[in-house]
Amino acid sequence: HMPSGLSYGSASGMIYQQIPRVVRSAYAVPSLVSEINNYDQRYFVIARLALAARVSYIGTPNPSTLIRLAETGAGHAEQILRGVHDGTLGIELLEQPQLAAQLEARLSPDVTRARALEHAAARTGTLRPQECWPDLALIGCWLGGSVGTLALRLREFYGDVPLRDLGYLASEGHFTIPHEDHVASGILSLHTAYFEFVPEQLVDDPEPPVLSCHELESNARYSVLLTTAGGLYRYDIHDIVQVTGFYRETPLLAFIRKGRDMTSITGEKMHVNHLLLALEQIKKRYNVALVDHFRVVAEASQSRYRIYVEVKSEVSHDLLRDELLPALEAALALVNQEYAEKRRSGRLAPLCLHLMQPGWSKREYQRAVASGKRDTQYKWQILCGESRKEDIEAIAHTIEMADEQASTSRKAHDSSQLPSA
Repeated sequence: HMPSGLSYGSASGMIYQQIPRVVRSAYAVPSLVSEINNYDQRYFVIARLALAARVSYIGTPNPSTLIRLAETGAGHAEQILRGVHDGTLGIELLEQPQLAAQLEARLSPDVTRARALEHAAARTGTLRPQECWPDLALIGCWLGGSVGTLALRLREFYGDVPLRDLGYLASEGHFTIPHEDHVASGILSLHTAYFEFVPEQLVDDPEPPVLSCHELESNARYSVLLTTAGGLYRYDIHDIVQVTGFYRETPLLAFIRKGRDMTSITGEKMHVNHLLLALEQIKKRYNVALVDHFRVVAEASQSRYRIYVEVKSEVSHDLLRDELLPALEAALALVNQEYAEKRRSGRLAPLCLHLMQPGWSKREYQRAVASGKRDTQYKWQILCGESRKEDIEAIAHTIEMADEQASTSRKAHDSSQLPSA
């Protein structure tokens, strides 16, 4: 809630709460569970309620949610079995007793289901969705972009269940229609908006060519401009999509990544401004003389952000590891609420800092000029979606912090007065 008392939140949360009661009644996990503040407890309750039901379909944007759900079930099998058998949550929500009472009021002992889960666990040594949900017929989640690699891991926990992408969608609209299993692309929703496209390699041109959907080429990548009935006109959504083919002359589009100045590993939508705000506070607080050029890379394979930076003078590595990195973690959590949420839930790993060799940024500028780029055209990229060979080769020292260290820092800085983005 805002200071005025007005509530706010994500559009998906609002939609979830407005789903008709007849549909909600079929859900294994009620929306009330999302109000559990502690993420570990929340995932436990989700696993406990879901495994107690005979689930036939799962829909959630991020496959990392499904991986953690499976891991939670496997790691707390005995508690979950006892909870199903006794008709309890299987865990105490000491900080939210009223919420716990509301949830437990919906439960009743289910000896038959508990026995079925015991038999399923006996076959593999633990609770696993593949054995617990023999009726599971479809999983809907993101299959493209940076989370596509995580979707590949679902087979390990859920077996050969068909995977259907949810489609390319955002708060601004729903832009593709999923039509096949196990692919990230969908049919462009020609009836929902007017779409225009700029070739990826030309997005920074002063007057780039703007193409209509019939002018797109297979396997090419484009930035998307939206004109919608809601009032957006040639709105740059900062997304890069790829044409994977055509369906009756309509392009098939797959989301690839966020465009310039923004990345998103697991839905946190990190913008350059978030980084600038957080790093500026760190520079003031610790008087660390950072050069103007630093780079932050979203490494999807490890679900973490890597920070590449030069320092003008020697800085204690202990200071960087024990104080500066945890403080930066806390600052990012304050200016980007989604980053804070993904870190608390464990879907993002702690930051990693790379101290670069002297002259790192200057050498990149020299390479750009040598390749024919004019001085006025050169633009240093602060945030990017993948590591570059030149950056990796110029690392002088790497500093990492433990996840527990980052967690402690976030709690300590929850009341800080850093500016929000």
